[in-house]
Amino acid sequence: MTATTPTSTAGKASASGPAPYRVLLIGEVPLDGVAALADALATRTGHGVDVEALPVAPPLDRDLSRYDAAVLLLEPERDDRSIIDEARRLVDELRPRLTVGSATVLVLPPASAPAPEQDEVALTLRRELDPLIPVVRLEEPRTSGGSRWAAAIAGVTAPSLIDPMVRFLPDDHFDEDLRLDAVDALPPRDRRWVAEFQAIVEDAKRAYGTSSAALSIIDADYARYGVTVGFPHKVIRRGQTICNRVLRTYGGLIVGDAQLDLRFQRNPDVKSGDVRFYAGYRIEAENGAPLGSLCVFDPAPRDGVAEEDLVALRDLAVAAQERMWRFRSPAS
Repeated sequence: MTATTPTSTAGKASASGPAPYRVLLIGEVPLDGVAALADALATRTGHGVDVEALPVAPPLDRDLSRYDAAVLLLEPERDDRSIIDEARRLVDELRPRLTVGSATVLVLPPASAPAPEQDEVALTLRRELDPLIPVVRLEEPRTSGGSRWAAAIAGVTAPSLIDPMVRFLPDDHFDEDLRLDAVDALPPRDRRWVAEFQAIVEDAKRAYGTSSAALSIIDADYARYGVTVGFPHKVIRRGQTICNRVLRTYGGLIVGDAQLDLRFQRNPDVKSGDVRFYAGYRIEAENGAPLGSLCVFDPAPRDGVAEEDLVALRDLAVAAQERMWRFRSPAS
């Protein structure tokens, strides 16, 4: 499934599709470049894509194991030797922090003179760093627009991504204190909150044909379902809800029959038969901390469920979290 029009907020963008990739973009990016790259990669891979852009390399205490690729934009003002030295420094710093198999892509600025048939800088980078490292030389300045810029980068990045069905990325490990800080920063879940998100929850229920759907925010002890359709509970102990598992699962979670899944058989709603089919996609704060989930569920089990079935839920979850970021803003 190729991408639909990507959605973006500040330095993040998402494009629709199953089994999404996560790409970290480091360097100076055109105004529309983040969304354009998400769209270009989704079109080339047939998968969803989340792109996050940072102007400089992330601090050493930031966990990079969640990314499938790191794309490094090298500074145009430097001479060739300085570009090579900067690339070596960044690669040496970032590669040990990425999961084994994740791609590192180097993007060179346009050449100051007509490029020779063989790009000596690219050849030197491969010789000194890694003969298989993807390197692309931009033909136009970044300021010329995002779509052609993104197409050039996607052309070398997409083949370097590991198939999501065989890659190994660990469950997301997050700092619980920072996550709780992000939850505490949310506004009160009052009538305005319900009015803001009710339509998205109803769209999720309709899209999956389930009896129930909900938007949860999970604090230290409880999952709080402030917006629901067909679901009577408002507060459940955190350890007694499948949504708690979704916090640690990038790419969403779908379960055809929770009564047959050892992870969830002891869940009270599963034991009672109220929840057998379940699909959930997490909602994140702007800093990536998981806040809760958008989920749909039903007492009737379903056969043959797959990751591809999460595409619609992911699109709605992305819309919900971007609306949540604006809802939190003082200007909203």
